[in-house]
Amino acid sequence: MKTKNVSLIIFVTLLFFIVSCSKSAIKDMDNEPNNKVTEAVPLVLDTISFITHIQENGDFDWFKIEIPEKGYYKLSAPKIPEGLKIQVKFAKYNTEESNKEKNISDWLDLPAIYHFSEKGTYFYVLHDDFDDASSEEDIVLKPKFTPEFDDHEMNDDINTAKELNFDQNYVFYLYPASDFDWFKMKLNGKKGYLKTSIDKTYEGVNLQVKFAKKNPDENNYITIKDWHEFPVSLALPETDEIYLSIHDDFEDAYSENPYTLKLQYLPEMDSNEPNNDFKSAKNVSAGDTLELAIYPKDDFDWFKLSVAKGDSLKFVVHDVAEPVHPQIRIYTYNEDENNLKTFRDWQDFPFATTMTDTSYYFSIHDDFEDARSEKTFKLIIKKVE
Repeated sequence: MKTKNVSLIIFVTLLFFIVSCSKSAIKDMDNEPNNKVTEAVPLVLDTISFITHIQENGDFDWFKIEIPEKGYYKLSAPKIPEGLKIQVKFAKYNTEESNKEKNISDWLDLPAIYHFSEKGTYFYVLHDDFDDASSEEDIVLKPKFTPEFDDHEMNDDINTAKELNFDQNYVFYLYPASDFDWFKMKLNGKKGYLKTSIDKTYEGVNLQVKFAKKNPDENNYITIKDWHEFPVSLALPETDEIYLSIHDDFEDAYSENPYTLKLQYLPEMDSNEPNNDFKSAKNVSAGDTLELAIYPKDDFDWFKLSVAKGDSLKFVVHDVAEPVHPQIRIYTYNEDENNLKTFRDWQDFPFATTMTDTSYYFSIHDDFEDARSEKTFKLIIKKVE
């Protein structure tokens, strides 16, 4: 009996100790007034959690933190009173330079993550999103600082892009949700394709990549290929350098786990390239056998066809690799208006038609533009007697 009583006393004592420690770990930082940056309450970086209040409509609570190195500051709120939607904004303040804070972020909903590019003294302010709600109840906030773990940061815009090379793999992180990772590659006169892929996916995160080149006249870029999900290939343009930007599709998800970006160079396999529009169309005639490839997925191969008026032609393909399903579309060209008019709309192979003029353009693509192959196939233009 005594043993049971002793065990019970020990259990109650331990429980009281744990609860007491838990409460003491939550610091009450509601040191009003702290409605201005000059009244900001200092916070210790390793604070586990703290309490504040939005006690009246329009209340702003300012806090001051010392960031020791480049890294991420995450602020979450496991307990927010009903009716409040807390937002945070980060800022700098230097009395020698200005009598007003300099915002370094927009208002962010909680949980919020801000990426600090360097150590220093920083500030942040909390408020209700529309400044039209308040509560006497505790707002429990949990801050967490994580040192930088991505070797490529900072690379959030084209001017800070990190250099990559063909046929290598690179580890990177998409963190936080608003993160953009920019990379650049020197082409050194290469012709062909860049094939990009990532090694894994994480739930909720949907990575996309965009390809661009720098605008020489302005401090921005020209898009070569807009946002696509991985894997994606790019026909290398005639430029010295290309840029890649990676983000989450809606910029609302992230992962603290790494990705591996794989970059593969593919030499040109189609001797007709570049012929991606009618202005770069290759000249062909009835009786020709062409060897071409549908690569990458959004590839269009254009040709200019010379025939005799009244010729009957049959277009046939051989050795098409799955899952490519090629189609052909034939156009007439109006030189006076400098435009194309459809003569025969998209057709599967084999396809036969009678020509009513002497000059045409035709284009080849995959039927849904969702398939590609590095293997070439034959297109035969047969004249039917």
